[in-house]
Amino acid sequence: MEKVNSVAAKVGCLKATLPLTHIHAPNDLLGAEMKATFDAKKALAEAELRNEKLARLLGIEEMKNKQLQ
Repeated sequence: MEKVNSVAAKVGCLKATLPLTHIHAPNDLLGAEMKATFDAKKALAEAELRNEKLARLLGIEEMKNKQLQ
């Protein structure tokens, strides 16, 4: 029982000396995951917008080509 108490005491001392960022590591991981998801959704929205603009430009060019024929 003495070993268990000393190990528990040692763990308690180690936890007390850790910076706060290590204590909140699961929240940091969740935050990082949420940021990555947000960044991916933002990149997807930007790509879709670019595609829409390109599709409009292509449609305009096709109309011009038909008029020239």
